Amino acid sequence: MSDSSSKVFVTKTNPDNVLTDYNKLLHLANYQQHYNKDHKVIIKLNLSWSKFFPACSTPPWQLEGLLKTMI
Repeated sequence: MSDSSSKVFVTKTNPDNVLTDYNKLLHLANYQQHYNKDHKVIIKLNLSWSKFFPACSTPPWQLEGLLKTMI
């Protein structure tokens, strides 16, 4: 289903394009090959802090971009 090599994709984005850019990056990473759409998927949010801290919390646009692409 997946190989053992890691891939990293990076793009410069802005608030107007961030959801489209997440979609593009997920497709570049061939996300469909790493899970079966017939199975339930758990998406773990990183919300371990009582306040939002960049790089420590899941930003809402990241979650929205992921969900809109997967659904």
